[in-house]
Amino acid sequence: MSKELTFAYMEIRPVHEAHGQIVSYPTFEAYKETGKEADYWTIYGISPEHEATAIGDFKTFKDAAKIMWAIYAPLWKARDAHAEGAEVEDVVSILEDAINQCSNEERI
Repeated sequence: MSKELTFAYMEIRPVHEAHGQIVSYPTFEAYKETGKEADYWTIYGISPEHEATAIGDFKTFKDAAKIMWAIYAPLWKARDAHAEGAEVEDVVSILEDAINQCSNEERI
């Protein structure tokens, strides 16, 4: 039985392509040291074991960030509702709505 893919968090990395080789920089410091512009930016899901899985490539950091933050939006909504004193059932409902929307063909 194969282990299910799970992500602890996501991150955006700059990527260079040259001479058939793809280099993805795990830190901005390593990227800045190259003095090169990124060819594109990739969103990676990072597993609890710190393994990176590419989710998508984007032309700019801003485009990648916009998508990553949109993916996190239901979590933020739930967190903010909790911080504002919402009942636990309401916070759970926000998360269940997000899960149910992406886990089947039925739409709420």
